[in-house]
Amino acid sequence: MQKVPHQDVNNNLKMMKNKLIFVVNIVFLCFFSNCAINRNDYSISKFKTTSNKIIITGLILDAKSKIGLGGSGIQSTNYELLGESDYLSGKYKIEILKGTHTFHAVAIGYNRLSTKKITVIEGDSLIINFRLKEALQQTVN
Repeated sequence: MQKVPHQDVNNNLKMMKNKLIFVVNIVFLCFFSNCAINRNDYSISKFKTTSNKIIITGLILDAKSKIGLGGSGIQSTNYELLGESDYLSGKYKIEILKGTHTFHAVAIGYNRLSTKKITVIEGDSLIINFRLKEALQQTVN
């Protein structure tokens, strides 16, 4: 039995449509495989790595001037100091254990800024940039 030409066209269109859907899905997965949250005062980007460590890096900046706040600190959920930023740039890098955490950026003369709860597992890598606002009154963190 011979196929009618319009059936071949329909089959070709169906195959092309399926291939296009497949390509769009792959592009979508590649593009959105990294999760990013951008709030007014902080931004979070989450990536997967091949390491079994959980590493968090980022900047602690003055909200107005966008200048790094050297000597500022990163605290954990229970306000334990996890690390300090570089004295020149405001950059920091810490390693944490898997679990659900809230991170707090602190600096003398600035309001404390806290993230929402973030759950991390082995192989996660986060970039959290904080933009601290000057305190109207001197603060003790």
